[in-house]
Amino acid sequence: MSLRDNLREVELLRGEALFKVAHEAKRPFRVRTALVTVLAVGTEFNVKRRPDGETLVSVVEGRVKISSLHNKAGEDVDAGEAARILPQGILEPKGKAEISNAIAWRERRLVFEGTPLEDIVYEFNRYSSRVRLKLLDIAPNSHRYNGIFNAADPASLADILDREPDLTIERRPGEIVIKGRPD
Repeated sequence: MSLRDNLREVELLRGEALFKVAHEAKRPFRVRTALVTVLAVGTEFNVKRRPDGETLVSVVEGRVKISSLHNKAGEDVDAGEAARILPQGILEPKGKAEISNAIAWRERRLVFEGTPLEDIVYEFNRYSSRVRLKLLDIAPNSHRYNGIFNAADPASLADILDREPDLTIERRPGEIVIKGRPD
């Protein structure tokens, strides 16, 4: 974090953060990731940096300007909108945001919509140190799910996955192993 007379700046190395920023014309507020810069103009917004390098920006109130490697001029994103920046630095067209889903993590809720199983496991493991989820012999992007979960309850995911015909679940002390069944 850098606070200077002419700039307020945060670098988000990983994870997710919600920012509520007062407008100061002489000291703009910026959030940077490896590929993205978000400039706030008196606003509230969420920035999520995913493990694959993708960045998601959801605007709760006000407006932000997002610039990336391939869009240095930037694009305005208003309240109720979201932008997705791909790992290559490409800014996808903005769209309507489900703000309550974007900030659900503050209430320790995980919201998934067509999310690959490996991403779901990553999110659960971010929140739970007592029980870790582990994937074995499952092809990436082969299983996608929708749902809302308590972030502190990875066993609830295992209970659902236990019904899948091509998966097996092994519960071990401190670990739940999700395995693909051989054909």
